[in-house]
Amino acid sequence: MSVSSLVLLLGLLPAQPLPAAPDPATASVDDETLKAAHIAVSGPALLDFLHKRSGAAADKGVVASLVKQLADPAAAVHDAAAGQLVAIGETAVTALREAANGLDDPDSAARARQCLLDIEDPQGADLSIAVVRAAAALQPDGAVEALLEYLPFAENEKVVAEVETALAVLAPRNGKPAPALLRALNDPAPSRRAAAAIALCRVGGENQYAAVRALLKDPKPTVRLRAALALADSHSADAVPVIIDLLADLPLEQRKHAEEFLTNLAGEWAITGPAGNDATSRRLRRDAWAAWWRGMDDAALLDEFTTRTMTDEERDQALALIQKLDDASTEVREKAFAELVGMGQRVTSFLRQAALNPNGRVESLAGKCLQLIEKDSPNPLPAAAGRMLALRAPDGAVAALLAYLPYADNEASTKQLRD
Repeated sequence: MSVSSLVLLLGLLPAQPLPAAPDPATASVDDETLKAAHIAVSGPALLDFLHKRSGAAADKGVVASLVKQLADPAAAVHDAAAGQLVAIGETAVTALREAANGLDDPDSAARARQCLLDIEDPQGADLSIAVVRAAAALQPDGAVEALLEYLPFAENEKVVAEVETALAVLAPRNGKPAPALLRALNDPAPSRRAAAAIALCRVGGENQYAAVRALLKDPKPTVRLRAALALADSHSADAVPVIIDLLADLPLEQRKHAEEFLTNLAGEWAITGPAGNDATSRRLRRDAWAAWWRGMDDAALLDEFTTRTMTDEERDQALALIQKLDDASTEVREKAFAELVGMGQRVTSFLRQAALNPNGRVESLAGKCLQLIEKDSPNPLPAAAGRMLALRAPDGAVAALLAYLPYADNEASTKQLRD
């Protein structure tokens, strides 16, 4: 398969967006968030924050010493102590509450209250997000390991999503996947296995896909789903049956992700099923999608394109007929017009080009041919046909798509195939 053919084939599938760097405005807000919490925007400080938020119990003596430093008159000292206490998080709360209620040093008490606010505020996850994004931007050595260590302790799903995005940014190291990600595929924590699968699929390459495919049999349904979605987004058809099979077992929110993927993939061919969340409804939806996938016969998909494609002889005939639209004889023009209309949708791309002819007679007759053909023709080939053929990639798929390109039903179809 040529490179250009492969690009065409994969280009029909829903593209997985590459992780985007934060825009300058977001980065500026993150910097202000870190500054307010006295977290330095530096590799060591960011990794230290992630480590301290990773469930490791902080030494009580260390916490007490840092709380004492909040009373230091030197800004460099009390700011650094505040940053470390915020990084420690919940473990430091008891000592900070005592300091916040102290009456001897109002300044120290105010700093302790601010630390508590940074740790316990409902918006406190914004600080963790700022740290994660800054680590992805700076890419210090050890960032992948630190993010994986922290991931199971992330405050909420929004933070988890930011960690997964950061890991995808950091995944390629010197042209190869970060070794920590490959190790994480076998980590006891399900969240680490799932995040590693997503990041490795972003790296791409058959070696990475093969490693991730092992998770399609993971004991945790959530891990199977995340791995299957990542592989399917990377154009691996063998992941789709796994996504379908999970529909009967997944919790509601996770099942929505699976069904959204299937619906987007199926496009005009999407199916509907019982809307309930009971076991029977879930099973029926799973079985309906499984039947839909089995019904995607490769030969029938190829036929959708080959039956809409002209042979070389038919193409030459169509072009000759279009030339006759400018014949001096009315009889010749009318006969050519009728034969072109009879050829149906396969000739529409040539007629569109002819309709741009500066020759008024050809332009007019070609336009009228198009109107008649499009009025009486069946619905255009669904966009889902191209996506499904590209995903399943049976023998002959590339040749069928390339041959069909000049005969696409309309300009939108042509653009989709070319893009």
